[in-house]
Amino acid sequence: MSYKITVVGAGYVGMSLSALLAKDNFVTLHDIDKKRVKILKDKKSTIKDSDINTYWKKNNLKIRPTSSPKIAFRDSEFILVCTPTNYDEKQNYFDTSSVESV
Repeated sequence: MSYKITVVGAGYVGMSLSALLAKDNFVTLHDIDKKRVKILKDKKSTIKDSDINTYWKKNNLKIRPTSSPKIAFRDSEFILVCTPTNYDEKQNYFDTSSVESV
């Protein structure tokens, strides 16, 4: 069974999850950085990791990159939010604003 999955964030976590999930599912990879989206549309990884780059080249991955939330969230069955949460040790507090904004 194949799913429609949206991954938000094309950094290390988002790229890794997208690559693994897109082998058997249709993945929309959403990032607000249009430069990253262009790199993805050129079938290149946004991170420097030889394993992910090799995996992308060897597998026919079903990934649709976009910077449009409307496209990213339309018809998704699952949404994975791979945006940073910054922890402030002094206040014992996670800044989850990037997750909340998604």
